[in-house]
Amino acid sequence: MAIIDIKCTESISQIENSQYTVYQNDKLYLGCHSQICLFFELPLFVFMNQVKTAKLILFKVPLQETICLGTKNNRCTAYPLLDFFSVYGYCYEALQVDHSLSIEYQDQIEKSYTEVDITKIVNAWADQTLENKGLLLSANSLWTYLAYASNRYKFEGMHPMLRITFDGINCPLNVAPCIVKADKI
Repeated sequence: MAIIDIKCTESISQIENSQYTVYQNDKLYLGCHSQICLFFELPLFVFMNQVKTAKLILFKVPLQETICLGTKNNRCTAYPLLDFFSVYGYCYEALQVDHSLSIEYQDQIEKSYTEVDITKIVNAWADQTLENKGLLLSANSLWTYLAYASNRYKFEGMHPMLRITFDGINCPLNVAPCIVKADKI
């Protein structure tokens, strides 16, 4: 078994049905009508091996005050995107997602991070039945705001990451054993 951690390439927060995107900020906001878009550039290694598990890991950042009314329903959903996302995305049509691969999860308030098993989404990307255009995270609109570190956060160890474990390993192309022979010309 092998494990690889993939750092997030791009991350933004967007307010649902609004033309406002939180991009310059080093935090990502979820809940209270805010949602998160994430993109992970998958290395070739992922496509050459059998993915056993894939976990999205987001690290929480404390907020100064609670912004929305808290609810007991801290249900969230992760969706694979069918559209590329942009910081200007809500100036145009709403992002399309694949509902058939959606993953519901529940945040554990007492933990300093959120971990979401997105294995079925990553497997769809790896077997190329779905193009990797990123993830959309959404929550109950009345749920208390949660803030996470973005890929621009000052502490790199808190950037969003995708932890993938593999069953059995195939060598990536740059380390595949080979013999090169050259004939004289």
